[in-house]
Amino acid sequence: MLKFFIKISLLLFSLWIHDSKVLAGDTFTAVCLREFQIVDGKGVCLQAYPDQHEYSCDVKSCYDGASSNHYVQMKDCTHNGSNDKGRSTQDCAQYKSMLQAGFSCTNTNGFHYTCPFRENTFQKLTCSSCTK
Repeated sequence: MLKFFIKISLLLFSLWIHDSKVLAGDTFTAVCLREFQIVDGKGVCLQAYPDQHEYSCDVKSCYDGASSNHYVQMKDCTHNGSNDKGRSTQDCAQYKSMLQAGFSCTNTNGFHYTCPFRENTFQKLTCSSCTK
């Protein structure tokens, strides 16, 4: 009877361990080289390498590595829809690569800018708590 109890206990313990791993899910660190958008309170991150998978990230886990901000600074940006075509540096809370056409940037105040590609190629947020 004791052997039977031990076998059943071991089986139940194994199932519990398996279920807890499945429920917890795997989290990943993603480097958002191509895109970072905020949709329904979650960060949507698209990295270029090693895959082009879209990650769903906890926004609070996303930082610019250099300064620990929740945005990246992009240079020489022009304000979309404005007659003033002066260039400025923007704190982009959301961005999307348009390849050689540059980056679409939404700054921390919600205004939209276009920023040139060459000057801003290596600007990115890194998110440490993402799921596929």
